[in-house]
Amino acid sequence: MEKLIESFKMKCRQLHHAISTGDDVLVSALDRDIEPLIDRIVQSRASDSSELRAQLQLVCDLIRDDAGDKNRVLRNAAIMTVLLNRYLADGDSGSNRDFLRPDRLAEPVEGDTANQATGHQAILDSLSDRIYMVTPDYRIAYANQAAARYHRTSPFAMMGRLISEYCGACRFALDYQPAIDTCFSDQDTVISLKIAGDNDKCDPATVAVNAVKPPRGAVVAVMISERLG
Repeated sequence: MEKLIESFKMKCRQLHHAISTGDDVLVSALDRDIEPLIDRIVQSRASDSSELRAQLQLVCDLIRDDAGDKNRVLRNAAIMTVLLNRYLADGDSGSNRDFLRPDRLAEPVEGDTANQATGHQAILDSLSDRIYMVTPDYRIAYANQAAARYHRTSPFAMMGRLISEYCGACRFALDYQPAIDTCFSDQDTVISLKIAGDNDKCDPATVAVNAVKPPRGAVVAVMISERLG
């Protein structure tokens, strides 16, 4: 996994240089090399928390870097959903809504399952992006440590609160609510937002909103990922 990600980053650096120098032939060649690398990284199963953290962070970076390309945004959101399904979902359609709860992820269970559950939360908490899982009634089912630090509170205190309390009523009505509603009605939709700063609890940010669902069943939550700037 580490070698694949390092190779991907090297190819990206080469691609940016080729674009800046106007070398269209090299840009096309690197594009052809990069797409299979992304596929191999996504298809690889992380063997430890460090690899999983790197895998998730890479996809977060892709979502941000490709925000202006609708097709790639859809592709990247689908990749994130695949990874969340693989590492977080329990595949049991009878308990779909519960698998995102932090207390569910960290509850005491036997053997390796306990280490795996607490590891999931630790991985999301290690990401620099602010991550929220939101229910159909716009309440927060999960917030990572980056989100809690930004709002000067704790993840536990944010659970069950309306997302509008943290993004601001105006920004919620204009951007977040329509995006959340769309994602719950269409599981294949991903929405990229560029949020301007205002005086309503909102700093400038790039925001991705997409549906999260287990391998079987309907959408159980919407994931909101925020990055300043």
